Amino acid sequence: MYTYEELETVYVFTCEDVLYYSEPILYIYHADDGNWLYLCGRNHAGEDAPCVFLKVIVRIDPSVALLADLPLGKQAKRASKNDPWEIF
Repeated sequence: MYTYEELETVYVFTCEDVLYYSEPILYIYHADDGNWLYLCGRNHAGEDAPCVFLKVIVRIDPSVALLADLPLGKQAKRASKNDPWEIF
């Protein structure tokens, strides 16, 4: 689970589809540099990713808190919001 400080101070990247159009979060990446990506699963190559506080993402989809300990360099995906997360 995320700490209160992480929710209030950690910035993460998402896509406009998740942030503005209520698309489900289907892909998470915890980059080697410590950055987090929470995306809808579509290809967003070349697009700018909005940066938001982690608490915004957890409000959108509380299930992402299950992956708070996702190691650096790991990814998680699921086919739909109701499917379980697969880590690779």
